[in-house]
Amino acid sequence: MPTKEAAGSLADLPPPLTIRHADALREVILAAFETRSEVVLNVPADAAVDLSFVQLVESARIHAGRNRRSISLAAPAEGALLGVLQAAGFLKTHETTSFWLHRGDCQ
Repeated sequence: MPTKEAAGSLADLPPPLTIRHADALREVILAAFETRSEVVLNVPADAAVDLSFVQLVESARIHAGRNRRSISLAAPAEGALLGVLQAAGFLKTHETTSFWLHRGDCQ
């Protein structure tokens, strides 16, 4: 069985994952979609993260769904990303928990 990295285009996201770098992060994600229909985001475990990053990824998920593409995380959210998700209330549904924490069948 192929790994996620082999099945899709691995997009290494450069930290920090904050509003100041949202345009650059958006470009990384869009560039990955140019070469593949499946994009896997590699989020650095120790990266600084703010809510803008979560919003960017949620927007990318909507974009992917509307364009018959998929996006996933290389690893479950942890560290600062997990803290932002919890504080913002993003882990309250099965769908979001499946995506961000790799629980269920969304990954």
